Amino acid sequence: DRKNVVIDYHNPNILFVDCCDNSGVWISKTSGEPTGDPYNPAWQHTKLDRGYAQIKGTYDNDNTYVFSTISGENSNIYRLKYSKSEDPQEKEWEKIGFADDLGNILGTFIYSDPYNQERVFISVNDLSQRQSRVFYSIQFGESESWQEILFDTSTFPIESYDEDIGVYIAEFGFDSTNENKFYMSIGYGKNNQLTSAIVSYHLDEGWSLISEELPGLITSFCLADNNNRIYATIVKSDDLAFVVGEKEALGDYTWEYRDIKLENGTLIPSSQISSIRGIKVSPYDSSTLFVALLSSSNDTMMDFDIRGLYKSENKGETWRKVASADNIYMAYLKRNSIFFDPHYPQIMYAGMTNFDSIRKSIDGGETWYPITEGLNGINVFGVAITNDRIYGVVQSAVAINEDNLETNAWEHRQLASPDDGRVTANLYGGVEVDPFSENIVLIGAGHKSTTMSHNGGIYRNENYGYTDTPLEWERVLYDSNSDDDLSNPQIMDIFFSETTPGLVFATAMINKASGVGERGVYISQDHGVNWDWIYKKSDMYYVVQDPYDPIYYAVGEGEKGGGKVIKITIDPTLKIEESKSISIPGQNDYFYCIDIQRGLSEEDACAFIGTQKGKILKISLLDLREFNFKKGKQITSPSNEPQSIIQIIFNKILAYLNLIDTDTVESSSNQYYEFDTGTSTVVAVDPNNPNIVYAGLFNGGIFRSIDSGETWKDYSQGLTSSAIDIYELKFSPDG
Repeated sequence: DRKNVVIDYHNPNILFVDCCDNSGVWISKTSGEPTGDPYNPAWQHTKLDRGYAQIKGTYDNDNTYVFSTISGENSNIYRLKYSKSEDPQEKEWEKIGFADDLGNILGTFIYSDPYNQERVFISVNDLSQRQSRVFYSIQFGESESWQEILFDTSTFPIESYDEDIGVYIAEFGFDSTNENKFYMSIGYGKNNQLTSAIVSYHLDEGWSLISEELPGLITSFCLADNNNRIYATIVKSDDLAFVVGEKEALGDYTWEYRDIKLENGTLIPSSQISSIRGIKVSPYDSSTLFVALLSSSNDTMMDFDIRGLYKSENKGETWRKVASADNIYMAYLKRNSIFFDPHYPQIMYAGMTNFDSIRKSIDGGETWYPITEGLNGINVFGVAITNDRIYGVVQSAVAINEDNLETNAWEHRQLASPDDGRVTANLYGGVEVDPFSENIVLIGAGHKSTTMSHNGGIYRNENYGYTDTPLEWERVLYDSNSDDDLSNPQIMDIFFSETTPGLVFATAMINKASGVGERGVYISQDHGVNWDWIYKKSDMYYVVQDPYDPIYYAVGEGEKGGGKVIKITIDPTLKIEESKSISIPGQNDYFYCIDIQRGLSEEDACAFIGTQKGKILKISLLDLREFNFKKGKQITSPSNEPQSIIQIIFNKILAYLNLIDTDTVESSSNQYYEFDTGTSTVVAVDPNNPNIVYAGLFNGGIFRSIDSGETWKDYSQGLTSSAIDIYELKFSPDG
């Protein structure tokens, strides 16, 4: 997802874009147009190459300024300042503090004043005070230049609101005629109803109420005709979606509530629109507006039918769709994310989702095309590999490569609910191909992050992952029992049996956004068509098969903390055994992933279990079968200790040969290794050489051991940014 585009005022060929995928801020020096050179693509990283970013820009006569928040660092923003003669891609970003006393902050948002280039605003959602706080700088964000606009309840124009919920800012707007005045849309609770209003603040005169109090949440608003007209979009309202305010002679606004009427006469009533956003007035013609429709609340009208970017040339009286979802995926506008070239406003950019992550128009928004060359920062949550195809799941789509990566040609297919046409976001549960029927593809949806935890379940396709529309994926697992008030499991892993056709497992964790989802282990014995919920006590994350017996192991979190192992025996009948909660060094550390050595005797084989807090636990297979988790010793890597020249040469030979003679390795079970950085450890044992083990960590990169986990070496070479979050490790069939 890309939300904001910053266009360099001095050189419009230089663009910046932020991201929702932890890969920081990107830059293009070709106005986003492709170069055709894979080693020098249109989009590349800036020096701020990690974090969930939100950017805004401004300028003076000599310099360009780009500001960025980074999620998780709520008391700081970053600033890039560069002159016309400097290369912004090579410049370091400076961290800027704007407040000393921030408490429990949910989010940080930046706004730049288009009418006063040196002024920058920041709003933060302060949960401890139940309100937004606003700071501004009139010195291009210099660290010592920030002031806070105090929230004065005695002069605030909203007389009553739910103090337990508080008042929060949704959007900013600026006055083209008075630089001391700016506007905000605010949201709050009132009489058990989400309510919004547009207010203004004058630096000398204080607060004023501009709009009526509106039921719902204002998602975007803009001012036009020297502030004599205001347009706003609203969601979470029963019958409001689009409102227009006209200023009267005395300075008050009268408000008109409109439906979206298309040029062909079709009416989309406000009551049928569940998501609308991004209202913008064109700088070249105040009669021209743009708005985005995302989803429908009408059961007979699917999201796929209305989703798109709409343009009006008569102040919002009628509209036509100028950019729409195609039959492959259903991209939509992110927030209020339409941007005009400052010198050539017929050139426009839109921040979008998925593979249309930035669209561009050069004809005033009549036609749009994606500019994405080099934007490879999309999170890939899972990988599946067959002899001919490679699959990756990204946010709400599956990407398919048909030539084993001989080329970088990918087909993309998005997933949407066949019930309402809404996109199935966050395919964190990975993708798997049935080893006995390669045309069958299963994809798991959900996310372990609370804020991204929705739309969980499993989707199934019988055509190698290909569909003509996103609606053709069948949702085969969602709610096991509609009467128990538990639904929406967050799928974490799907595992097909390597020996029993049709047998497939899925693990799930609770929906942390709602706190009431299903969790545990599911099983299907008909290639993923029908599912039984066989274990329900705690969150489970990963499944592996015993190489020697019809036994399957699921690992996850104990009911009272610690790790847990579930042993599932299929032959002759379904039998489920569970370990007690297993405590290893690290408070409440739980099990996240598991793999088992193959090609050794049962007595010599070991399992490797990755933990949430960045550890590897090694246990013999025989002990795993008996849940015999004896207290093990910590594995200490000798890589930091002085080595003789013979040891160094020997290790180099081992690394070159990529193997160790099995007989020379002492198998010592019940050990653990703790990595210096990273969490959510995933593990993969080389199927052709059991002594080679890989570990991937979230925010830690990849490590490899060539001696059955006794020592580990960083193996992250070639991962091009500091945003190294490993979600899954898979071997191809040939290893």
